Parts: sequence; structure tokens; C-alpha cells
Amino acid sequence: MVNAYDFSDDEQSNDLTDIGKKLSEVNKSKDSLIKLLKDVRTCAAYCLSHILKIHAPDSPYSTAQLQDVFGLFMWVFRRLGSPSSPSYQLTLSVLDNISQIKCCLLMLDFDNDDMVCDLFKIMLDTVK
Repeated sequence: MVNAYDFSDDEQSNDLTDIGKKLSEVNKSKDSLIKLLKDVRTCAAYCLSHILKIHAPDSPYSTAQLQDVFGLFMWVFRRLGSPSSPSYQLTLSVLDNISQIKCCLLMLDFDNDDMVCDLFKIMLDTVK
């Protein structure tokens, strides 16, 4: 298998590799699948944050798609309160990418004040 991107120097490569191994070795119990799906969602958010970073300052997504992407980011940010989570470093990387490109400003274009309020609530709850 040929990789389009060389993850050898990437600090998150171990997280992605671990999640890939878990996917291949998953047993069929409901609890293990639920835990694994959380890690997969975190990986998806990580990838989407990099896509936004690559395309900044423009967005490759429509407003409706961006709302879904930010919904995923909000879900990931809720996991910041769980530093023992196996994908915590990946979660921090998502936050770092989002903060570097300041794409949370795109949320102001959604005319969805609830999402902005939720973001502040999540961050303040995490700091507590």
C-alpha cells in the first residue's frame, strides 16, 4: 500500500496507527465498537481540520457542510475534558489546527448563535 502522505515525522502518526490496529482487531462487542467509533470520529475531525488548514483562508465546503464539520469539531472539543482518552493528543491537534487558522470565525457566518454559545460553553467547562 502506498501512502499519499508520509506520516513518519508526524507526531499524530502513532495515534492514527493505533486506531488502525484497533479497527483491524476489533471484537464484535457493542462497547468496543462504540469506543472505536469515537476514535474514528476524532480521526475524521483531525483530517478535516487539516483540509481546512490547507485551503485557508478559503473553505472547500458549502455553508451547510461547514456546519456539519463544526458539529463534529464541537463533539471532539467535548472530549478535551478526558485527558485519559487514547485519542486525547489527536483531540489537542484538532484544537491546535482550528486555532492556528482561526476558522472558528467561519461560525459567525452561519447565523447560528447557539453553535457559538455552545463552543464557549464547551471551552469554559473544559477549563473548569
